[in-house]
This record gives sequence, C-alpha cells and structure tokens, in this order.
Amino acid sequence: FARSPNRPIYSRSTPPSKPRAGDAGKGFAVVAGEVKSLANQTAGATDDITGQVGAIQGAVDLVATAMRTVKEILGSINDASAAIAASLTEQSSATGEIARNAEQTSAGATEVAQNVDDVRQAMAEIERSAREMLEATQDLESQSDHLGAESGSFLTELKKVVQWIAASGQ
Repeated sequence: FARSPNRPIYSRSTPPSKPRAGDAGKGFAVVAGEVKSLANQTAGATDDITGQVGAIQGAVDLVATAMRTVKEILGSINDASAAIAASLTEQSSATGEIARNAEQTSAGATEVAQNVDDVRQAMAEIERSAREMLEATQDLESQSDHLGAESGSFLTELKKVVQWIAASGQ
C-alpha cells in the first residue's frame, strides 16, 4: 500500500473519500445558503412588483374617471354652444327686422340704419363664430368618444397584463 506525497495516511477502516465528503457538504451548505438568499430576494422583488402593479391600477382608474368627467364637460359645452347659436340666430333675425322697419319709417335716418346694419354684421359674425365653436365642440366630443374607446381598449389590455404579471408572480 504505497502512499502518495499529497495523500494523508488513513486507517484501513476509513475510506479516502470520507474527508472529501465533508468538504463537499460544506460546499453544498454554502450553495444552499446562496439559494435561500436568492429566494428571499425574489420574494421581496415580487412584493415590490405587486405594490407597483396596484399603484398602476389605481392610476389607470383615476385616468378613466377623469376622462369621463372631461367628456361630460364637453357635452355641457356643446349644449351651451347650441343654445347660444340658436339665440344669436333669433337675435340676428330680429335685428334684420328692426333694420327693415327703420328704413321704411325714415328715409332720412341713414345714420340709424347704418348703426343697425353694423349691429347685424356684428351679430352675423358672432353667429358665425358660435357656429364654428359648435362645430369645434362637436369635433372635440367626437375625439373624446374616440379617446374614450381607445382608453377603454388600453385599460382592458393593461388589466390583462397586470393579471398576467400577478399570476406569474404566484
């Protein structure tokens, strides 16, 4: 039984692999400790992600509520613009009638007639502006409807992603 210079002498009852098994056990313990540490870090990261997902869901709900409020406000503006346009149309018609009566009543009152004509022009300009505002409001309402539909689709997809992330984290 020859002995190599790097190999200690053991008794015949102790095989040479015994000391190495102890070293391997220590190495295994180190690896197991690292695995446990990584598992704890993963659990902490999962908790952080879950919190962030909850915050995103809350923010998405706030955005949806704000968009509904904007749509309601735009609807109110549209209604008010329509009422203003109708009122201005009536006022313009009345102003035209006044101008015709003034011209028939007094041929010499050209200055009065000119002032009434100026008022009519101003009313026509206001009416035109009101109509433009009505058209712009209707366009905004249409865009709001489109934005609402798009945000609804976005929210649906975002909720799917959040649910998938939540399911993947479990």
